Parts: sequence; structure tokens; C-alpha cells
Amino acid sequence: MQLSADDVYKYSQEKNVVILDVRDASFLKEGMIKGSIWVGFDGSFANYVGSLFDPADRFVLYGTGEEAKEAITRLFRIGYINIIGHANFEFKEWKDKKLPL
Repeated sequence: MQLSADDVYKYSQEKNVVILDVRDASFLKEGMIKGSIWVGFDGSFANYVGSLFDPADRFVLYGTGEEAKEAITRLFRIGYINIIGHANFEFKEWKDKKLPL
């Protein structure tokens, strides 16, 4: 499910929801959603996710459609299937709405 910036903010306030930033690292200089965790697609994605999060956690993915698709595939491979949706808005929108950084 495609999520808006407002949707992501709403979910970020809920318990057991992880905002997983899967954007290319070059975009991190724009900023990050407060409370989000960036995970790159190098060889340690599964180890990193598996060591930090519980399979019962619910995930919101922030990145392009292709990045979200890749993250979903990798999450499913390790049994993390509670995907709420993904967001692909420009980070400027988050800042313009004065949402927490």
C-alpha cells in the first residue's frame, strides 16, 4: 500500500511499528524521519534487521518503489511479513509539513 507523509507520521506514533528507511545512502543528507532506521542493501541487511527487530513488528518502508520491493523480498525471506506499506514522497514534503526530524 502506498503511504503519504501524513500516513507515515501516524504510523510512527504507534507501538511496534518500525519506519525502515531503505533509500540509497546518498539521500540521507536530506534528512531522516524521526525514529526511522536506515538499512542499506549490502550483504548484512538480514543480519541487521534480524538482530534489531522482532518478527512481530510492523514495518513501514521509506524509499522508491524498487527499493521497497527489494526490502519486502528480503524481509519475507527472514520471516518478517508484517508490512504496512511503503512511502515514496520527497523528503522536502516531510520538512515542509514540519513533521519531526
